[in-house]
Amino acid sequence: MERALEHTKAIFVLEDDISKVDYQHRFGSGDDLIYQLADEIYRCYQQEAEQCSISGDVKAAEIKRNISNKMHEELDKAYNSVLKNSIIITTSTDA
Repeated sequence: MERALEHTKAIFVLEDDISKVDYQHRFGSGDDLIYQLADEIYRCYQQEAEQCSISGDVKAAEIKRNISNKMHEELDKAYNSVLKNSIIITTSTDA
């Protein structure tokens, strides 16, 4: 019999008050929130892949790992691109 996947609930807040930002559940910018959500999705896919692997569904585990790894690569690219553009803009306006 196939074991049911566990579900996790989380609440994330886009916070106006910077003093309340903790970068775990409360975020000061949309970018930070998006990256956190993507990390959460990545972790979920990794957990599902592990559960598939344990239950013997090697093909599904491989697919889920590939999807999560691709998502993580794309997230890194996007983050580095935003970071690079932010540095260029900051440097340009400081001059």
